[in-house]
Order: sequence, then structure tokens, then C-alpha cells
Amino acid sequence: MKRALFDVNVVLDVLLDRKPHVEASAAAWAAVETGAAQGLLAAHAVTTIRT
Repeated sequence: MKRALFDVNVVLDVLLDRKPHVEASAAAWAAVETGAAQGLLAAHAVTTIRT
């Protein structure tokens, strides 16, 4: 199984529908949702997204 460390911007692209990057970011997110990859997020990204 592939592992992907997601940058905070990838998460924000999907959550905020930020164009033009949302399509690529959503595709990476979908790979995790379908089980094709394991998604990882740095701990500091959680506090960045929250603020």
C-alpha cells in the first residue's frame, strides 16, 4: 500500500474548494478514501487547519 503525507494545502484545497488545485487534491484524497493509499497528516497541520 502506498503512503502519502499530505501537506496542509492539499486538505485546504478540498475543504475550501480552492481552484485550480482542488481537482488534483480531491483525487489524492479519494485514493485514501477508497483504500488505494494510506493518508498521513503532520500533527502541526491539525492546528493550522483549526485556526
